Amino acid sequence: MPNPDLRLARQFTILAYPFRHALAGHERAKRFEELKGRWVPWWGRLSRDDLECALDDTYFFLPYVRDLLFPETTLLSGTAPGQQLDEAAGIARQPAKLLAGRIPDDAVLRLTYDPKRLDSLRNLQLELARTGEQFSAPFDVHWIDVMLFPHRVGLLAAKIELKEDPLTVNRVNDLLYYIRLVHPPKLGWMLASWRNRNGDPRLTFQSSDLVDFLLQGLTERPTRHSATLEEFLDDLKRRPNTARYTATQLGQVYGQVFHLYTYICLAETPSPNGRDEPFVSPSERMLYELATTTDTSHPDYMPHPSHLARLLDRHHITLWSNWQALALSDNVVFLGVRAGRFTLQDLPHNVESDYFHLYAFTLFQKLWLSLAFGDLVRREVNLQKNLREARRLWDTFMSFQNRYWYSEVTRKPQGVELYQKFQLGLGVLPLYEEIREETGELQAYYERKFERRVASLLNFIAFVGLPAGLLAQLFSSALIQTAVWRDLLLAAAGTYAVVGGMWLIWRYASQRKER
Repeated sequence: MPNPDLRLARQFTILAYPFRHALAGHERAKRFEELKGRWVPWWGRLSRDDLECALDDTYFFLPYVRDLLFPETTLLSGTAPGQQLDEAAGIARQPAKLLAGRIPDDAVLRLTYDPKRLDSLRNLQLELARTGEQFSAPFDVHWIDVMLFPHRVGLLAAKIELKEDPLTVNRVNDLLYYIRLVHPPKLGWMLASWRNRNGDPRLTFQSSDLVDFLLQGLTERPTRHSATLEEFLDDLKRRPNTARYTATQLGQVYGQVFHLYTYICLAETPSPNGRDEPFVSPSERMLYELATTTDTSHPDYMPHPSHLARLLDRHHITLWSNWQALALSDNVVFLGVRAGRFTLQDLPHNVESDYFHLYAFTLFQKLWLSLAFGDLVRREVNLQKNLREARRLWDTFMSFQNRYWYSEVTRKPQGVELYQKFQLGLGVLPLYEEIREETGELQAYYERKFERRVASLLNFIAFVGLPAGLLAQLFSSALIQTAVWRDLLLAAAGTYAVVGGMWLIWRYASQRKER
C-alpha cells in the first residue's frame, strides 16, 4: 500500500447481517412478546436532540417511501420535528410488541438492542493467533439494530469503531478483513475471536455465536431465551449440537459474511507516487482496498487494469472533490479525502442516517428477489397445485413490485445517484428483470397446460356424451316402461364405470403426449 501509516480523522463501519425472520403471520404477536426486555423501538437509543434530527432526516425520502421505512412517523401529529418530539419520545418508550401492533404489516419495523444490555458488548477486542499470523484490535460497538422488512426479510446491523491512536487506513482495512467473516471460507480456516476488553478474558466467542445470540426469538430456530451472552455460550458448550440459525442453509449462504458499510475520513492528504498504478490516485487505491478488504501491495491482490477500469466505471461514486465512494456487491465505502467540518460532521451523519437506509432498502430488494428464485423451482407433478402456486408467485411478485420497487425514492440529487449505484453494485436490476420474466412465463406455462387439460376433458365429454345422449333419447320410452329403479341404478353405475375407465385411459394418453 502506498501510504501504510496514513492517519484517519474519523471512521466507523456498520456490519450488516441478512437473515430470514419469523415475526409474521398468526404468531406475530406471540413472538414479539418473547422479545420483551431485549429489543425496543430504535428511537429509544437516541437523545432528545438526536431524535429531533432523526425525525428531520426522514424527509430525505419521498412520502410513500418514508411511510414504508419509518412507519412510526405516521403515528405522529403535525409535520415539524420539534412539534413531534414529545409524541416520538412516548413511542420510543413503548414495548416492541405494542409498536408492532400499531404499524402496518407491510412496513419496516426497526428495533434496537436494549442499551442497558448492550453495555456488556460495547468494548470489545478482535483477536487472531495462528501460525505466522497475529492480529489484535480494540473496537467499540455503538449500537445494534434489527430491521424487520416485509416478506420475512431481516437485517441485523451493528455500528463499530476501531479504537486506536494513531488510527491508520491499514489498521481499519485489517479489522474489516478479519471481522467480516461469519463462516470460514474453507475447511480448516481459523476465524478471529471476539472478547470483552473490560470483562473476563476467558469470555471469547466468534461472529456466529454473537449473531445466534442476538437472533434469539427472531427466527424459526428454537429460542434459547439466554438472558446474557455468557449464559448463551455456556449453553452452547453443554449442548453443542443444538440447532442454530447460522448453521442453516440460509444462514450459511446468505449469512456467510457481514456486509460492510464503512465511512473513513483522512486526517492528511495522501501523496501520489509511482507505485499507485493501475490506480490513478492513492485515494482510489484506498477505496478499492477497503471495499474489497485486500492489500494490493501483495502481488496476488493487484487487480488487472481492465477489470479495475470496468469496476470503477460501474461502481465508483464521484460527485464532489472532497469525498467519493465505491459500492460493490458486499461492501460499500465512503471516503472523505480532506478533513473539514463537512467530512467530519455532516457527511458521516448523512452516511449513517440517510444513505444507510437507502442501502438497507436496496439490500432488502436484493434479498427478496434472490429468495424468490427458490420458489420458482417446481418439484410437484400435480398440475392444479403447480398452477395455484404459479398464480400465488405472480400475485406476490406484483405485490412486491407495487409496494417495494421504485425507480425513485428521494428527490435529493445525491440520493438518486447513490440509490442507482447501490442497485447496480448489488446487482438488483438484472435480478428484477429475470424474476419478472420467469414468474410470468411460469404462470403462462401452467395456464396453457391447464387449458389443454380442460379442452381435453371437453373433447372427451363430447366424444362420449353425445352418442350416449342420442341413444338415451331414442330408447328412453321403452326403458321407462319396462325398467325398475334397480335396473336404472345398475345401468347408471355401469355407464359411469365405463366412462370413468375411458376417461382415465384418455387422461393417461394425454399426459404422455404432453411429456
